[in-house]
Amino acid sequence: GSISGTTLIDPERAKQQFLSGKELKIFLNLISYYDQKLKKDTLLIQQLDRPVSVVLPPAHRYLKLRVALSDLQRVEENQFSYRLEWQGKEQASEWIFVDNQSELNLTNLPAGKYDVVVKGTNYRGQQVKEYTRIHIHAKEFFYRTTWFYVLVLLSILSLPLLRLIQERLERRRLELLVSERTREIEQDKQVIE
Repeated sequence: GSISGTTLIDPERAKQQFLSGKELKIFLNLISYYDQKLKKDTLLIQQLDRPVSVVLPPAHRYLKLRVALSDLQRVEENQFSYRLEWQGKEQASEWIFVDNQSELNLTNLPAGKYDVVVKGTNYRGQQVKEYTRIHIHAKEFFYRTTWFYVLVLLSILSLPLLRLIQERLERRRLELLVSERTREIEQDKQVIE
């Protein structure tokens, strides 16, 4: 019963619903990450039924996720796993089993574009068919990017060229100085004679 009245349960009907084999689903309840535009941690708890994309700055490559299964019986026995799937590559990491922890704290995430994929299994061993995905673009520190290496290489390669230009300018300056002094000496010689 309840404060609204008596509750009647038909055991046979409840058993049929329980054993009907409804498809098990996994839901993303919460995402927490550092938002570089807002310059603070951001907590998303709404509109998580749509695909979620997150951009992580180099100094804050962490992510907190909370997931749940559609089966609400014995939730403490639900099991979860996650892995990283790189975009544009067939490469994926191994599944990381996190037991019954529905809250994942992912720290020191690698730089790049990839999906964090989470799957779950209920207490009966039934696994979700459709995993939840979070699209990640974790940025790299500027000094580890290709364009930075190219810029450094060009700077190093341009040093001999700059030195050559400097030597030519110095040689030209000295030639002008010698010719000016020579002219002065010739003028002084003319005055003396």
